[in-house]
Amino acid sequence: MWNMLQCAVQGRGHIRENIPCQDKTYVLSENDVCVIALADGAGSAKMSHYGAAYVTRYICDELAGGFERYFAEEDGVAIKRKLVDDLLTGLTRVATAQKCEVKDLASTLLAAAVKDGRYLLIHIGDGVIGYLRGEELKVASGPENGEFANTTTFVTSGDVLKTMEIKKGNLGSISGFALMSDGTGSSFYDKRDGSLASGLKKMMKLSRIMDRDCLEDEIIRSFETEVKNHTMDDCSLVFVVAEDASFQGYSSLKREEKERLLGYEKRRLSRKRLQRFDSILSYLRTPHALCSISRKIHLREKYTRKYMEILLSRHLIVQDHGKYKTAIIMSR
Repeated sequence: MWNMLQCAVQGRGHIRENIPCQDKTYVLSENDVCVIALADGAGSAKMSHYGAAYVTRYICDELAGGFERYFAEEDGVAIKRKLVDDLLTGLTRVATAQKCEVKDLASTLLAAAVKDGRYLLIHIGDGVIGYLRGEELKVASGPENGEFANTTTFVTSGDVLKTMEIKKGNLGSISGFALMSDGTGSSFYDKRDGSLASGLKKMMKLSRIMDRDCLEDEIIRSFETEVKNHTMDDCSLVFVVAEDASFQGYSSLKREEKERLLGYEKRRLSRKRLQRFDSILSYLRTPHALCSISRKIHLREKYTRKYMEILLSRHLIVQDHGKYKTAIIMSR
């Protein structure tokens, strides 16, 4: 099983100029294939958000339905030509519907598909594709920035076949892929050495034990409050990560495993304190305010708050509108 999470937020520059978010993401699980896609609409193309939305949906549908065919094909040029031709055909229909030219729909395109221990990657333009192998997060495909500074290749570019990349292989110990736009790259990708930030690895690893909706909400919140402050551009991220088959939920963990998650690797928790953590996490399967939690565990609010701070710092709970909710998967 694979977890897929996505996030796209409007950049500060686009908010100021009343331009819609031109970054689009899409995920699809079908035919035993999990596909994620991301497209960054060209800032110079007035309808690029429509183009970005179309190409992400197209590529997910295409790879979910034709994974085996694409994986078996040895002629990489033929694959590129077919995909680009089909993309342009679809964009022509979109242009007709939107009463614009195809060039007005220009966007980049990143995609990753996984099935039965194999993967396919597609990369057009800038943005970054990363992969997680064990404890290492590395770049599978870096940004392509075009012939001139501050330019890149788009799906609609005349030279798209020259720079488009398609990669495939066996997953082996790879447990996930992440796609990000260049706006997100301002926070998570170091152009100097081509490395990816540890924060991205943390998100991907958390997706193996956290409730999907809780984690996605937290990622969107962090993008809105922090990530987009490092750029004027839109910011988007989408990743697919294999579930941890050994993790059957917090409730199934042994005492030392719970202590490790709670941050007590070097000193043991008393049985009473661990029971309080257990009670809080179980109670917060539905959202509750601090006063309610305090009554539940029979502890004054100022002391209960310390428990909540620990759980928040370990991403085991989330807080929204004054209420707390368990984020970690309690049982599978």
